Amino acid sequence: MSLTNYPKFKISINPDSKKTQGLQPGDIVRRQYSDGISTIYTLMVVLAVGLDEVPNDKGVIVKSHYFIGALLEGDIPNSQQVLDFVRTTNLFNADRSGAIYMTASDSDAPFLKVLDKLGTEKSLCLPYLSGSSVNQPSKNIYACIGESFLTTSYSKYSNGSYRAYKVIKKTTTNNAVQIKVTFLDSLQIQDKVLISYKIRTNKNITLPFSFGYTDNSSYDASGSVSSKGDWEYKLHIVQIDAPSRNTRSFLIDLASLSQNDWVEIAELNIIKLSDVANFSDAGKAIIGNLNSTVDPIFGSLKGYGIHTQNFYATQNVGIAGTLTAGDSNGFSSTFYAGRIYKNMIKNSLNCDFNNTADKVDIKIPAKIGSAYKFKTNTTLHRLTCRESGWSINNKGDIITFSIWIYSSNITTLNLYQNTNLIDSWNIYQGWRRYYTSFPVTESGDPFYINFETNEPLIVCSPQLEKGDIVSQYQPTDGTLKEDSEGYGAWFCEGGIGGTIQNPLLKLGPDGSIRSRNDNFYILPDGSAYFKGQVEIGDKSTINGTTLIKDGTINTDVLNVRAIFAKNIETETIVGGNLTFQKGKIGGWLIEANRLTSETTPGRDHIELSTIGGIQAIVASKTIWQLSPTGSGILASGKIRWDKNGNTTIAGWNISDTQLYSTPTSNNEKIELNSNGSIQSLTGSTVNWLFSKDGSGKLARGNVTWDKAGNLSLIGSITAAGGTIGGWTINSTSIKKNNIYLGSDGSIYHTSNYWKLNNDGSGQLAGGAIKWGTDGVWNVDKITAKSGSIAAWNIDGDSIYSGTKQANNDFTSTGITLSSAGALRAKQFRIDTNGNAFFKGTLSAATGTFSGNLSAAGGTFSGNLSAAGGTFKGSLSAAGGTFTGTLSGVNGDFSGRITSSSGSIGGWVIDSNSIYTGTKWNGSANWTNGITIHNNAIVTYTCIFKKDGSGQLADGKIKWDASGNLTIDGSVKVNATITAEQVNALTLTTTKGTIGGWNITSNAIYKNSVYWGSDGSLYNGNYWKLNNDGSGRLANGNITWTATGDLNITGTINAKGGTFTGELKGVVGSFKKLTCYDTDPSKPAGMISFDGSNNLWFSGNMYHQGGYRFYSGDIWCRGGFGARRMNTLQTGYSVNNGFYCVDGPNQAGEPGDTSKYVKVVFPYKTSNNNLVYYDVPLDASTSTSIPGFTANVFIIQHGNAGTVRYNLIGSNGQVVIVVNTHNNYSRYIASNGQWVEVHGGECAIFIKVHYGYLIPNISSTLVGAGWMCVAKYDNGW
Repeated sequence: MSLTNYPKFKISINPDSKKTQGLQPGDIVRRQYSDGISTIYTLMVVLAVGLDEVPNDKGVIVKSHYFIGALLEGDIPNSQQVLDFVRTTNLFNADRSGAIYMTASDSDAPFLKVLDKLGTEKSLCLPYLSGSSVNQPSKNIYACIGESFLTTSYSKYSNGSYRAYKVIKKTTTNNAVQIKVTFLDSLQIQDKVLISYKIRTNKNITLPFSFGYTDNSSYDASGSVSSKGDWEYKLHIVQIDAPSRNTRSFLIDLASLSQNDWVEIAELNIIKLSDVANFSDAGKAIIGNLNSTVDPIFGSLKGYGIHTQNFYATQNVGIAGTLTAGDSNGFSSTFYAGRIYKNMIKNSLNCDFNNTADKVDIKIPAKIGSAYKFKTNTTLHRLTCRESGWSINNKGDIITFSIWIYSSNITTLNLYQNTNLIDSWNIYQGWRRYYTSFPVTESGDPFYINFETNEPLIVCSPQLEKGDIVSQYQPTDGTLKEDSEGYGAWFCEGGIGGTIQNPLLKLGPDGSIRSRNDNFYILPDGSAYFKGQVEIGDKSTINGTTLIKDGTINTDVLNVRAIFAKNIETETIVGGNLTFQKGKIGGWLIEANRLTSETTPGRDHIELSTIGGIQAIVASKTIWQLSPTGSGILASGKIRWDKNGNTTIAGWNISDTQLYSTPTSNNEKIELNSNGSIQSLTGSTVNWLFSKDGSGKLARGNVTWDKAGNLSLIGSITAAGGTIGGWTINSTSIKKNNIYLGSDGSIYHTSNYWKLNNDGSGQLAGGAIKWGTDGVWNVDKITAKSGSIAAWNIDGDSIYSGTKQANNDFTSTGITLSSAGALRAKQFRIDTNGNAFFKGTLSAATGTFSGNLSAAGGTFSGNLSAAGGTFKGSLSAAGGTFTGTLSGVNGDFSGRITSSSGSIGGWVIDSNSIYTGTKWNGSANWTNGITIHNNAIVTYTCIFKKDGSGQLADGKIKWDASGNLTIDGSVKVNATITAEQVNALTLTTTKGTIGGWNITSNAIYKNSVYWGSDGSLYNGNYWKLNNDGSGRLANGNITWTATGDLNITGTINAKGGTFTGELKGVVGSFKKLTCYDTDPSKPAGMISFDGSNNLWFSGNMYHQGGYRFYSGDIWCRGGFGARRMNTLQTGYSVNNGFYCVDGPNQAGEPGDTSKYVKVVFPYKTSNNNLVYYDVPLDASTSTSIPGFTANVFIIQHGNAGTVRYNLIGSNGQVVIVVNTHNNYSRYIASNGQWVEVHGGECAIFIKVHYGYLIPNISSTLVGAGWMCVAKYDNGW
């Protein structure tokens, strides 16, 4: 990835230079000078501007303007160099795109060059529209991916920025959302690209971006861009690593946005660094020496003059040479005044390439003439320019040859005059005009220009002219005016007199000459027309024959077009042929090709035409017509016939045997035949037919019927009613009696006896038998003597799987359920006599057995009752009662065992004890063994009685039923003692608790409060009382020493007190503060408050430090000065203002900060419906600067509309209104009127009570009491 981390430099202006900073973000600035050793050159883009306050050499705070620039190329600036930068353009601000370059030291100096649009004219992407074709290249369109999940909008202007594109995320369910711009890729490896834009968001956020191929297969660079909310200027510099492809794209990923989050980017510009750095092609005008100027039409210019795109003159313009007006491609066939003989090629429109090039049909730059493509079977292509001898007559003359060439590739072309090499051209892609100047070399052959190349170049519009300066192309057509000194004027069309678009005398592009209303005209073929009378003298002749003879017209030469006569009135004409092109005869109007009764335009008429025959025209439509070819129409064309007799009526064709419609493009038609049938055909296929006998067909024969009514149908029948085969049809079914065929695919009986559904489910026997789509059957009752169900066999007395077992025995396989009452399986069985046999384990929750229970083992979670039992394995049960003998190897009982005798695990069971050894006798304090008696538990050394008393350690530790403990003196206790009271002379303990306090070896503590063994009492760092009398309180903010020194870092609030020493404090509150000098009995001054919240100072007052002093009234008997006046400035929006707490040091939209406190001007409407905004000169108490009063109001926004403000202030308040935008006026309310403050103008306003004004005005008037004192226009 090649995202360039460009270095940034802060360039400050020396405050002693008295210069100001005029730069803005986005400006391209450069410096270039020679220090006598080398040339110093630096190109930067301005990222930010600002104003520092720094001390000068004398320690005085002065202002120093600066800008922060990103180094694009060139030398790194340092303070030892000249740091004078000039702006050449801006990457987005159209008002700052131009510059003037003036030099007297460059090559071909002196000249002055006007530069413009250097930063945008060659942009790869400069969007000013929004669109949806996200991957289609367009340098002018913002687009996005995932548009259905977004709300997008484009604004020409958005809160101070232009060309803004806003995207709001509507949902968080889709993360594939991006802002993406795509443009045609002309980038090469190692090119550097600038990506410049502004961004703002609704919250602090960081978004990924990338730049590379549109299909995301490769990125030239990627990174992230952060936004803190308001507009921020961003610049990325990318070095291209991948070769050129069709398109590239720049995208910002919006996946991290939450619902309703938004991003807005503005003034995006993507441009190559080389196009910004090199301004040789950005010149829009140059004055001075033109030798360095190369024009695509005129070539290399020479001498002094002006070369510009537009030229306007309000006074006189004198031209001693040639004046040519042509199109942008050098085609001079629009207007020309100068030397007539310029292009010396005999025929430049249709060139003679001597069969080395073919004429091709292609649009050419000059828009006139032919283009020729060089053949590839030869490398030398010969253009014949002049005849033999021409080069001899013009030997040594300097001439210039030019020609337009189109190439698909970059190549080289050698140029020869006959056999003499005169130049070698580098040919580039596309159409370009190439030229060269050379002296004519003598040759006895015709004058040729030979082109040597292998490429199939396309050429057109060659020109050969005198001198070494190429001029606009002048087409020639084979006729040249060889008078080289002849001058004149020529234009392709126009006129004389009248207006430009409607002259009195018109010169038409077809070569005609006409009057304004065609009262006369002369056509290129020599014919003419004169509406008025033409006077012909007696001596007038035509082709040598007298036109007027003895006072009459000589009919031998009579031709109306030739003699331009208007009217000829005579009863007879004797002579030769008579030709009339205009006039009337017998009320009929004569025209060049018709005789008509249309004597006034638009009148209904009949006309006889040499082209259309005879016809009647009514309401400009032909009603009937008889043409010279024999065709005609009647009834306005409803009846027609052609010269072959083919006739149509209302669009129907008529033949001898049928009437048929005109076949369509698919050869479809309808025929009415003379045999009585009517049919529709496509080609020869019959679509439908109705025969005379009543038979017919439809749907190309899929439906047919005969005259007897028999119908044959191939295909589907759709019907909502009727009957078929006795079955009734309705919209949802076909039915017969109680049987229905439903349209849902089911068939059923209406009484629900049976039903077959279309999903495969159904029922039978009135629902007693049912089955679902899963194949499961539900049957109320099954009676079967044989068969099988799910691998179970059925016979006369059993249902079984595997091998049937008919006897009281185990099965070999499977299970048998006998109707006699037996259940037999391979591992268990229950016989018909009730006996059950289990080969495995018997597990049950509970059980009752009247007989003996025999098993290998078993587990019972409930009670087990039996008369007796034998278990070969383990027996587990929750409880149980055996009236007989229970014999087993072992047992596990989770319930209760009840026994009054016996033994268990070596313990003897009797009626009141379980014991080992000797049973306790009921009175002694010991026994030989262990006895668990119903009154006590007794061992050899311990006893625990039922009443709670007992003893341990052979009686050395005893306690009675009341809890009294007796410990023999020989017993040592190593334990924690918990007691309500301990009575002793001395108690030493290092652990435990006492009264809820914990005991350690060096402290007693409770929670975080410690009583140390050193005599201190403390609670962490909150407070401490040391044993020497010192201590601390309030987290150490109050401390005192053992000698009584008290230190308090906070505030002391006291109702009274006396300090005999020095009192030092930071803050405090008091009702009255009396200040004393050295004598405490003599007060030097006092500060106090009264009940009206007034602050009173008595004695002299001295204030120093800080930047503010607030007071209701200040009475000054001496000098009183202020460094600045409080200022309120607007932002870029008409209704946003900023109180400049530290002065107006930042233009534009500074943002809501402690130095610029934002205020929104309320929107209001006056009584006559004029919109205005209230401007509060005093900051409200809801702001962070209550009481701030503005005396300067700066209006800096560039809104082009009419903007009005109403100042809100106090009587006697003076404010200076400053309009810093020189292009627009603003309006201030004054006693119901609006005072215009022109662009660049300052005006002083003062407010007085409206009651002072005579005549009196209403207090409700907008601006009541505000009066304009003075204005001055500082226009620049």
